[in-house]
Amino acid sequence: TNLSPKNRGTCFILGELYQLLLQNEQALTTFNKVIELNPKNASAWLHKGELLSELGRFNESLQAYQQAKSFNKSIIIPPSVVSSANVEIQNQLISQLNMTTNQ
Repeated sequence: TNLSPKNRGTCFILGELYQLLLQNEQALTTFNKVIELNPKNASAWLHKGELLSELGRFNESLQAYQQAKSFNKSIIIPPSVVSSANVEIQNQLISQLNMTTNQ
């Protein structure tokens, strides 16, 4: 897809359509392209956060929500994403600890 600055609005709408159709990976790819074209697009970061949460990638989701909030202070980060990200980080740390102690 040709994603020049002239058609980034169309690209954003395409990402929303993919999201509505539950084609989350394709939607995520599309919103990543929108962010490439305009890194300060809070709405694209917000959609990215939603999609990453749907995909169970909570730590990345939290980071995307935080990025969205940095451009639009009125954005509220869902508490469920924060708690899920914390659990994900804890599980990663436990896994790393187990790998270290098993060596």
